[in-house]
Amino acid sequence: MDTSLQGCLLIAMPSLRDPYFFHSVVLMCRHDEEGAMGVVINRPLRTTVRDVWKHINQQACQCEEPLYQGGPCPGPVIAIHTLPDAADAAVTSGVYMTINGDTIQKFVNRKMNAVKYLIGNAGWSAGQLEDEIRAASWLVAEATAEEVFHAKDDQWLNLSRAISLHASGQHLKPGSIPSDPSMN
Repeated sequence: MDTSLQGCLLIAMPSLRDPYFFHSVVLMCRHDEEGAMGVVINRPLRTTVRDVWKHINQQACQCEEPLYQGGPCPGPVIAIHTLPDAADAAVTSGVYMTINGDTIQKFVNRKMNAVKYLIGNAGWSAGQLEDEIRAASWLVAEATAEEVFHAKDDQWLNLSRAISLHASGQHLKPGSIPSDPSMN
């Protein structure tokens, strides 16, 4: 492992056809010599946290936020949020992760502007993610709290376009671009 991708976004390449990851955007929560763990942040389920909460916790829940399919690996409910004092781990600047049930119980009963609730996660064994990146399955971008919590509807498409434009801009020479597009 050359560099940790913790705090980055993985954007699935169009050729990645795995149904769990097709057109997905993954927030990398951990990446070290032992492997990697992230959560898909652009796959809302057709249910709310409140709808599911009664099956996983005995306490009341007033949260009408969508529940996201965080990935194919089973696990507890995960909250991605902006509150450092309530975090189990820091993901990147201004983005934190919590799996603690008592903390999440407090979250679901108060109005929060920047939180995503996820069920499941994505995991990679040591070296597996690096192999997938070398095989061009993923684009990598820096994660920001804005992108994690306030992205537009088609986050995958918007990120893919932005990265493509940035990459192509590095190879274009503005002086060589004709003013008339038909001259290309």
